Amino acid sequence: LIKHGISAAINEFAARINAADQVHVETDFFGLEERLSEVQEISIYRITQEWVNNLIKYSDASKVTIQLTQDENEITLMIEDNGMGFELELLKSGTGNGWRNMNSRANLIKGDLEVDTTPRIRGNTMIVNASLITEVVHQP
Repeated sequence: LIKHGISAAINEFAARINAADQVHVETDFFGLEERLSEVQEISIYRITQEWVNNLIKYSDASKVTIQLTQDENEITLMIEDNGMGFELELLKSGTGNGWRNMNSRANLIKGDLEVDTTPRIRGNTMIVNASLITEVVHQP
C-alpha cells in the first residue's frame, strides 16, 4: 500500500480472496493518475478490507465488485455484492467494532459512508465519497 499505492493494494487483496475460491472479486479503477494522500489510501484500504471481509462472512455473496473513482475534486469507493441484504440498523447498533471503525476512517478523510441494502433481498452497495487530497510522494 505505502510503496505501490491504493490500486495495487486493492488488487492484491482481491487476488488473495479470489485464490480462496469462495467469492469472486473484481476491481475497477478510474482516474487514479496520481497518488492519494497517505491517510486517504490507508483509510480507503481499511474500509474495503472491513466491508469485504464482513460480506464474505455474513452475506453469502458469490460476487463482489470494488470500484475506486477519482475525479478532480472527489474520490469515490463503491463496493457492490450479490449477497443477502440485511437490517442496516442492526449493523449500526451492533456490538462489534467494524461499523464504528469504518465510520471513523471515513470521518478521518472527511468522507460520507452510505449503505444501500434491503433485508432478505440480494444485492448490497457501500459507498464512501470524500474530497480529494493529493500529495507528492517521493520514491527513493
